[in-house]
Amino acid sequence: VVGDAECGKTALLQVFAKDAYPGSYVPTVFENYTASFEIDKRRIELNMWDTSGSSYYDNVRPLAYPDSDAVLICFDISRPETLDSVLKKVG
Repeated sequence: VVGDAECGKTALLQVFAKDAYPGSYVPTVFENYTASFEIDKRRIELNMWDTSGSSYYDNVRPLAYPDSDAVLICFDISRPETLDSVLKKVG
């Protein structure tokens, strides 16, 4: 999951993987979440990396991309600049 700091990446993953909304904001560096569910009677395990939105980690973040099957791009709809920023991050 890629996006600017404080755009909801961690909250989105915690709700999806743990069915719980975080009570407060804690900056993330890199976190891994796993969710298991069933689709068409097949058990699926989804591993998701929550990457830091801080520009401090711009050079490290791409290390999470290889071997990824998908990248979820997150932005804050109330802050349009976060969409512009994340599109530059994934370039």
